[in-house]
Amino acid sequence: MKPNVLHRVSVLGVCAWLAAWALPVWMTLFGAGFALVSVASGSVQGRLLAVLAAAQLMAMTVLIAGIEAEVGRRDEWGDYPAAGGIALAVVASITVAAIVTLTRHPDRLGNLGPRSHAPA
Repeated sequence: MKPNVLHRVSVLGVCAWLAAWALPVWMTLFGAGFALVSVASGSVQGRLLAVLAAAQLMAMTVLIAGIEAEVGRRDEWGDYPAAGGIALAVVASITVAAIVTLTRHPDRLGNLGPRSHAPA
């Protein structure tokens, strides 16, 4: 392999490792961010964003409970990967449900696209 390609693959691997290692941090940040945006949004948009916030925070709870309950097989580093997998399944399923709701009922959400700047 060329050194340039090897460098890019290495950088991608390190970024993926950091993102996976910091999963609880990302879930907490996304949950708090979605909660803040849901407070500032309209009624229907706010409810959907609140569902997304709840998904992140519920997955964090599932992750911590799974680790404490020692769910699944313990790996060579002393972690319980099944707990992380279950947490990701929880957040993915709730997020998919919210996105499906968003796409099936766009008429109730109002105009989420760019605003037209027509002269008055």
